[in-house]
Amino acid sequence: MIRVVQQRHKVNGLIDHLITKPVVQILLDEKNPWDVSEDSFELLADWLQALSLADAPVGNELRIRLRDRLLAHWNSFPRRNIGADVPSGRILQRRRRRRELDRRLTRENFVETLALLGPDIDDAVEACLRAIADDAPAFLAPAADSLWSARALAQKDPELLATLMVAYYIDDEPSWHRAEGVRGHQGRWKGFGAPFFQYYFGGFWQLFQTAPLPTSVRVLNSILNSGAQARVATLSRLSPPHALTDPSDEEDEGSDGETEKGEGEDRGAILSIDGTARLYVGDSHVWSWYRGTSVGPYSAMSALQAMERLIDTLLSRGASPRRIVAILLNGCENLAVPGMLFGLLVRHMENVDTELDLFLAEPIVWDLEFSRATNEHSGLRAKTEGLANLERRRWTPREVAMRLMLQGGQERAQALKKVADSLVENGDRLGVGQELTKNWAASLDVDRYRIQQHGNEMHIEVEPPPELRATLEKHAVSQEAMQTSLRLQNRYWGSVKHDVEHVPLPSEQIAADLAAGRALLEADGDTSATRHVDAVAHVVRAAVERAAAGDMEALGI
Repeated sequence: MIRVVQQRHKVNGLIDHLITKPVVQILLDEKNPWDVSEDSFELLADWLQALSLADAPVGNELRIRLRDRLLAHWNSFPRRNIGADVPSGRILQRRRRRRELDRRLTRENFVETLALLGPDIDDAVEACLRAIADDAPAFLAPAADSLWSARALAQKDPELLATLMVAYYIDDEPSWHRAEGVRGHQGRWKGFGAPFFQYYFGGFWQLFQTAPLPTSVRVLNSILNSGAQARVATLSRLSPPHALTDPSDEEDEGSDGETEKGEGEDRGAILSIDGTARLYVGDSHVWSWYRGTSVGPYSAMSALQAMERLIDTLLSRGASPRRIVAILLNGCENLAVPGMLFGLLVRHMENVDTELDLFLAEPIVWDLEFSRATNEHSGLRAKTEGLANLERRRWTPREVAMRLMLQGGQERAQALKKVADSLVENGDRLGVGQELTKNWAASLDVDRYRIQQHGNEMHIEVEPPPELRATLEKHAVSQEAMQTSLRLQNRYWGSVKHDVEHVPLPSEQIAADLAAGRALLEADGDTSATRHVDAVAHVVRAAVERAAAGDMEALGI
């Protein structure tokens, strides 16, 4: 009978709760209907989910019968009290929360059925869920990390859902092999494989749509604070104590400062993005969590994407950006929320007053944003279709500053010039070289803007300060050498010849590249950083092979 219902009356993963009702009535004659078989539990869960989707009100007769069965099962396993008999120790400390509840009270099917009672959750069932949260929070995934369970809990009380989510997602039990500070999504409710994060994964979207915004932000920041603290703690054990230094970055100081760091603290950055200087814990990865292009807990990324979607809707409906910033930074001790906030303000900058100014006055924000914008070209970035102005994801602070300059009047231009001064001052305080900060600040200075004609087109360009021109010219030469080296390497690398679409290069092209390689080596005083010699060696090999075959033109002869 269960199989017939599943096969004939389940469409797109949903069943009709009215058609299923007679089968559920028979199933409820069992002592533990959730534990009869896996098929019977699936039917029971599908029926409860259908009731939740239909917004069935409190007082459903069959749900109440099921609740009585659940409570009877709970009461049949009184709490164990081991108290002072438990010796202290690190291993036992990790298991401190599994001291009282019987394991049969934390099984997935039982916990999920409790949560799916929805509006018919009474004080006794709520006490059961809170007891699991206090005693065995790692087993709350069926209630807190399931979309349908979260919906049912929110129909009862969003505050209850918030409590269970904080208990589940914050992982404060130390682990020797994995310590992200945030528990992950469970495969049963999200599927296996990619994508690993989505705004609708877990209970975040359900909570954020039903709870007051301050409650949602409290849950978000509690989870992200734990994740950021755990990441910095891990980095401090594996690398030098600079949270904002990406271990994978090479020490290459570009004019845009994509790699040079200006951290305020070893554990994060001190920013005054709301007018008050505060430490935000994390690194460049934490800053980009909301985009999914960095290393971090997937559930934290899902939470940020859900909040970004919610705030995007509020801003589109005319919510005050200043008020949004204040609410999101309340209780925020992580770099993930400021990163998301900057992106939100940029995408809605037409409705922004001066909220972006405080961000643009911070050198570390420029540095982190250059890195994030580069990673936007990664295929791992989050899919966020439907949000406003998504093309601005690839903007760097330079484009942001230019757009602010162009859309404001004279008074706004003068205000941005003060932001430029603050940017340089903050850089001096943090030890960031002025060759970087003054270069960035030029984009905020109306006096540095020039209109240049290129052919039939007029371009608006930013002219760097005179004292930086020599440095920038040197950097431009270095960048050109780097690009030439990479071009030669990619063109002559051994594996290229095995590509099915490979076409042998003409001799005149090899000769031209040989001359370019010779000029590269003659101009380069230090080849250790970019390995120009290796790239040129491939060109030489190709020219010699071609000459040995009788084609001397490849040698430029």
